[in-house]
Amino acid sequence: MIGKNFKGSDFNRCLNYVLRKEEAKIIGGTVTSTEPSSLTREFHFYTQINDRVKNPLFHGILSNPQSLDEETWCQIAQKYLKLMGFTQNPYVLVRHRDRPHDHIHIIAGRVRANGSCVSDSFDYYRNKQAVRQLEKQFKLSTPKFKYTESIPSVEELPLINYIKSTVNELCQQPNLSLLELLRSLKAYDIRVSFHKTKNNKIRGISYHHDNKRLTGTQLGKTYTWPGLVERRNLCYGSEQQSALEELALSRDVKLLLNEQQSSIIDFIDESIEQSTVIVNSTQKRISRSRRR
Repeated sequence: MIGKNFKGSDFNRCLNYVLRKEEAKIIGGTVTSTEPSSLTREFHFYTQINDRVKNPLFHGILSNPQSLDEETWCQIAQKYLKLMGFTQNPYVLVRHRDRPHDHIHIIAGRVRANGSCVSDSFDYYRNKQAVRQLEKQFKLSTPKFKYTESIPSVEELPLINYIKSTVNELCQQPNLSLLELLRSLKAYDIRVSFHKTKNNKIRGISYHHDNKRLTGTQLGKTYTWPGLVERRNLCYGSEQQSALEELALSRDVKLLLNEQQSSIIDFIDESIEQSTVIVNSTQKRISRSRRR
């Protein structure tokens, strides 16, 4: 099963798109209306409870290669919404048959009845985890993904090639943002840390895997911070910096990694010094024996 989700603010436009499709059918939900205009009014009743939410619309799409009956789709959708944090939220389920694969649209309001809002933090991973969990529960198949199936494992490649290959494959996705790239890298056990200016602006990036660190410069120009933004044209706005920093390694972890690297370097230096002492003493003994 494949799961995607989007956020927005225009309920009327979204509902018109979903319901005007040929053979579109409402199969469930907590709202009572069936027309886009009246459904929009129902959703707006909730959004007015907390008008500070800029994107109160949640649009989820679940698709499966094999056809499912309506009751199963309703069960899957209800469990999916719960896993995504939707409780006491209005929603409507619409089934489409305009494509070869069976799929449903979930239109939900993010504002709950008590005025709180469903968090969108890490929704990419929550969506992925929810879909994998539902696949196991309902015995559904896990598809291969176009942009990730060709990424080799870290055991098959040296670290530098593994990181480069992963970044290259993920960056083939259209309209990819830096935030989405970082979330995807985390799924491959690749984390990042940032280098900042005195004004707290990001100016550099490093990649981490298995307690090893490589800077963007070590990987190449298109893997540096300017390279990702300017050469690869990944979507990024300064307002996303706080979200990016949440995905980055914390300062404590970076310090620990630095200490580990330093201890390794110190160990190597000590070993070299000891070897040098042994070599020097051996050379002195040889020269003395020759003099005799």
